[in-house]
Amino acid sequence: MRTFFTIAITTVMALFSTSLYAQHTANIDFYEGTWKYTNSQTGEEFTLQLRKAFNSVTSSWCVVGAYTYKKNGTIVTDCMNKYLLPIKENEMPVYATNSSSNPNNVNPNRLGMFIVDYGRFSPNGTPKSTLDNVLEIVSSTTPYKIRWKIQNSEGEQVYFSTTEIPPSDFSIPTDIVLTKQ
Repeated sequence: MRTFFTIAITTVMALFSTSLYAQHTANIDFYEGTWKYTNSQTGEEFTLQLRKAFNSVTSSWCVVGAYTYKKNGTIVTDCMNKYLLPIKENEMPVYATNSSSNPNNVNPNRLGMFIVDYGRFSPNGTPKSTLDNVLEIVSSTTPYKIRWKIQNSEGEQVYFSTTEIPPSDFSIPTDIVLTKQ
């Protein structure tokens, strides 16, 4: 009987924590898939692939991904080879989440995003990265659309380097709307 009681309590706690957790990481599944931006006037094409992942360090769900950016048919930046590599979630070219221990801090239609720009490198060889970015739902009906915005509103956040790359110097688009493919 004691074993049954222990199992019952464990099951109830698991269900309770799962329902609480789900409230704190809303809409992560929406972002999974391939997203594309095309502008025939400027000759730009940006493809973003995202997948759901569990970050064991933060114990939260997130989306991670990689991208390819072409201009006039020429590849400017391509890190798609990292998409399926067995690397940590926070080392992916794109890492986004809206998880929070406070449900009031979660916007179900917006993710905070960390981006590594593999088209720009500092003199010491590290790629440019920035923390203050947004991935948000523009349309949750067909065609599904998201906005990719690199903000840098609080100044540049460069991984391993703070002053070597100007904040506006990106090899990838900084404000576009992508459509799910």
